[in-house]
Amino acid sequence: MTKVKFKIPILTILLISAFIFSCEKDETCRKSRIVETGAGFYLDSVNTTTGKRVLVKSTIDSLWVSGIGVDSLLYKKTKTNAIKLPLNQFAEESKFRMKTNKVVDTITIRYKNKIEYLSLECGSIRTHTIDTVLTSGHYIRSVAIINPTVNTLSVENIQLFHTK
Repeated sequence: MTKVKFKIPILTILLISAFIFSCEKDETCRKSRIVETGAGFYLDSVNTTTGKRVLVKSTIDSLWVSGIGVDSLLYKKTKTNAIKLPLNQFAEESKFRMKTNKVVDTITIRYKNKIEYLSLECGSIRTHTIDTVLTSGHYIRSVAIINPTVNTLSVENIQLFHTK
């Protein structure tokens, strides 16, 4: 009889311990999965005293941006100097319509897609490598690709040089 009483508490402790230690850690995805192209606005000017070219970060008073081929308004802002543009992960070209101070311009970004594995919990994402950026030239005069790799890091990938 004493052996039975002694076995029940030990068995109970073992079952409770097994239950507690059998729980898994919460392995939800905590990594960013947002992949967007960072674009900054610049004025290309010349320093009058040195005669050298100077890049000046510019703030746009009124900006409206939408994707061409998709019915989505991406930006409707005032006073901004940078934007984030999502690239189509199932194509190798994305087009955007940009309206600044009643001047409409078109930006075309051509790129290569690459699938990048993040982790078991997060799965994979599609990153991009920018090849070419074209503009219709109405407001954006020229474009410089400064970081062609578009991934989850929030960096400036292209510089948009505009007229005053």
